[in-house]
Amino acid sequence: MYCILRSQQVHQMVSNLKAEGLALEHVDMLMLDAYIAKKIEGIDLLAHAQQFKTMAAYHYWCLTYQKTLISDPTLGTSVEYILSEFQNTIRRKSNLYKFDTPSESLALMPTTTDC
Repeated sequence: MYCILRSQQVHQMVSNLKAEGLALEHVDMLMLDAYIAKKIEGIDLLAHAQQFKTMAAYHYWCLTYQKTLISDPTLGTSVEYILSEFQNTIRRKSNLYKFDTPSESLALMPTTTDC
């Protein structure tokens, strides 16, 4: 029953993002599929959403997250919280690549084939 509810909530989030004109990357969909199938936990999905630049940043985040859970065990453990954070990450990532004109996006495309 829990997986069905989790699946419905994930699909609703994806539908909401698509309605906003946002697309999920393939790796994001793989993570969501693994989350639905309970192959990964919520903390794994949250860690993926954070896109850490260093292992030190990841370890710091884990410690901070664990301290938050100790102070309030209900915070951050719900599917709603996890999906809300994931959805916000998708929105932030999409805002990094929004352009006013198509020529702005073309300017960032590689001009050589060695990339």
